[in-house]
Amino acid sequence: MSNAENEQPAAQPPAARAGKSGSITLPPYFAALLRAMHDAGDPRLPVTVARAHHKGWTHKLMGEAMGVTGGRSGQIAVRPHQDHEPPAPIPDLPPKPPAPHTASASSPADVTGDQTETGRLHAQAAKAVKRWMATQAARAEDAAFETARMVSIAPRPRVRDGAALTEWQERVESGDIQPEVCQLLLIGWKADPETFPGSVTLPWPMQCAHCELEKGIVLAEGIPKCPHPHDPRSNPPLLPGIRQEQLEARHYLKERRLSEEARAAGWTGEGPWAGKAPVKLTCPTCGRSRMARCERGEHKEPCAHRPSPQEQRDLDRFKATGWTVLEAPDPDSPTNKNRYRVVCPQCGFETHRVSKTRPCTHPHQENTIT
Repeated sequence: MSNAENEQPAAQPPAARAGKSGSITLPPYFAALLRAMHDAGDPRLPVTVARAHHKGWTHKLMGEAMGVTGGRSGQIAVRPHQDHEPPAPIPDLPPKPPAPHTASASSPADVTGDQTETGRLHAQAAKAVKRWMATQAARAEDAAFETARMVSIAPRPRVRDGAALTEWQERVESGDIQPEVCQLLLIGWKADPETFPGSVTLPWPMQCAHCELEKGIVLAEGIPKCPHPHDPRSNPPLLPGIRQEQLEARHYLKERRLSEEARAAGWTGEGPWAGKAPVKLTCPTCGRSRMARCERGEHKEPCAHRPSPQEQRDLDRFKATGWTVLEAPDPDSPTNKNRYRVVCPQCGFETHRVSKTRPCTHPHQENTIT
């Protein structure tokens, strides 16, 4: 062993921390020991470097002490060495200086205050969110009602040809103003049919269903929206009972529109038209009857005025057996979807039969014979 290794001071000086960042430096005696062991080729150097790195000293510091790089120091530590050879004395890392005391939110005195303040802020935020959600829900409900109302009433389209405009003007001035009254009510104006001036070019006095503003509206110039000067809010509430009147007006307009579409296709029938149940339609030209569902648009299909080939064969069979067909089968009926309503011209017996049938047994005629 060299003299440099034996000349170890009695008290190991602690490692100094240089710089503002607190970087650690090797103790001078240990740096000199590593340099001497490296220059002399001491076999205990790999064990010493490995144990020092295990204790926390970096290869960069030890490499600087030995005059090599940090990577070379790591290579020296992993070289094969004899574990039975004890390493040189290795100093411990100096303790880290305590951090400066700062106000911490985890202290018991501060936790209570922070939690109280946080809870108060959360409660205020929750109330603000609830108010905002309630406002948005009310606006969405009003917008949905307005959209459904304007879509369902099927307002009168903007007429461009003079014939349609003249027809509408003649109908309104003749006294058929109930559709216009319903449309005005759905838009927000409450009009009285008795106060109609008799012409579409004269002002018709009416009242706003929201703010009770009285205004004279000329139908030929279009229906304006009320500015609600008496109520600064954008959506003032409706007058009492107006909502139910609007629902009834919407139902009336839908019934009238469906019946007009059926008459335009050449059918006659009786309601109700606006329900989901099929409506019985009759063709006044050929007398054919059918069941149509207005929600599917079947009432708009015109009558072909001639039976299908299968229906013609069925009619020929009924005619050959002495029956008169009154009504064709109803495909939507659970019991008469393939049964014709027929009557016997001799005795007046009426029944439902399929196409493969027998002649009438004249039960009414037998009952009258004594």
